[in-house]
Amino acid sequence: FATGMLIMFMIHNYNIEITRVITHLEATTAKLELRDKQHVEHLKEKNIMIQEIHHRVKNNLAVVSGLLELQMKAINDDKLTLAMQKSINRILSIAKVHQMLYQSEDFNKIPFKEYVNELAGVILNTMNSEDKGIQFDSQVDIQYLNINHSVPLGIIFNELMTNSIKYGFENEGNHTITIVVKQEGNLVRVTYRDNGVGISDFEHSSTSSLGFSLIESLFAQIDATHSYETTEYFKLEFSFPAETLNV
Repeated sequence: FATGMLIMFMIHNYNIEITRVITHLEATTAKLELRDKQHVEHLKEKNIMIQEIHHRVKNNLAVVSGLLELQMKAINDDKLTLAMQKSINRILSIAKVHQMLYQSEDFNKIPFKEYVNELAGVILNTMNSEDKGIQFDSQVDIQYLNINHSVPLGIIFNELMTNSIKYGFENEGNHTITIVVKQEGNLVRVTYRDNGVGISDFEHSSTSSLGFSLIESLFAQIDATHSYETTEYFKLEFSFPAETLNV
């Protein structure tokens, strides 16, 4: 009888301990679920704030470009007008990145082919006032780039396209600007080419040009190596490390 009572007592205590453990686990699970819910809500709030920041940056850049456009209308000097338009397009190339980030679900991914095509459309519309019949060929195999590469590349393409439109196509004909972007192993390779007249004295032109100086500084920013071909046409090839894309 004593042995049976002892066994029942042990079973009773065991059930009490099991109930206590289950109750503790349920309470802990409830706390963790509440914490996870709070983290999800905080992440949503953070994403909304980041989205709003990109939207405001884009709007502020649009205001700046709009002010420059108003100022440009009061200028009667063609060289100053061209310089102002170049600056406006530089700003718009950055604003376009923030616009795409605002519209994206992932704030570190720029749909790069779409970005290049839209940017080229803006540049051709604003810089090709003489309607030279320029065709744009985009061969972009990189689906996404991050903001740290999209902004420099956008500005580089802006400088190159502006130069081609204004100085590369002197005669009537089949004018084409081609941009190729693809990944090869650990490198992203970019080729920009126009079928224009080239640059006869490229060394002097590149050292005296603000646009080419800006391109050189952007190459350093993305750790790019590059080479030019400027006889009878203009071609720039450059590459940068693919492992730094982080997309």
